[in-house]
Amino acid sequence: MLDWIPLQDLTVNNPKDFDISKCRVWCRPGDPDQLHRIRFDGLARSPGCSFYFYRVPHRMSFKLKGPGHCVVNFAGGSVAMTIRMTGAADPVIGSCLAIIKERISAGGVRAVLLNTDLLIKKGCLFSDDILIQGANQHGLVSLPDKTVIAAKRNRVVVEQRSGSGDLRR
Repeated sequence: MLDWIPLQDLTVNNPKDFDISKCRVWCRPGDPDQLHRIRFDGLARSPGCSFYFYRVPHRMSFKLKGPGHCVVNFAGGSVAMTIRMTGAADPVIGSCLAIIKERISAGGVRAVLLNTDLLIKKGCLFSDDILIQGANQHGLVSLPDKTVIAAKRNRVVVEQRSGSGDLRR
């Protein structure tokens, strides 16, 4: 069973005082003291976001831009990850969903999501300086009918026991 805390009750980097109302952070009883390891940044109006921590990871941060994002995290321990979630409350650019399963090791992962579902399955290993891009952020528009091209919902799945390293070294 999980208990929830309003996001406003935690330390949030939100210097422009964007709306983060109705955002909830869920965690196991006894874990709220560990939530200081999670960083939340308000980059725009972002009400109604939900964060579920079945385990609290070593270091994780969320950059929020838009309403209704959801994160479900099962990973604890050595996870260093930043997830930027961008979306809007409209049918073209929706909110983001990130599910991070258990037994993940991540030295430094950045995930940039726009209208994206991200699933990282259990047992994955990432070195540092890894980018997961979950969006076509070019904003292509068909001029004849003024419709957004490539506006479908994106889905990124990192399969079970996958590994990703930095090849520049």
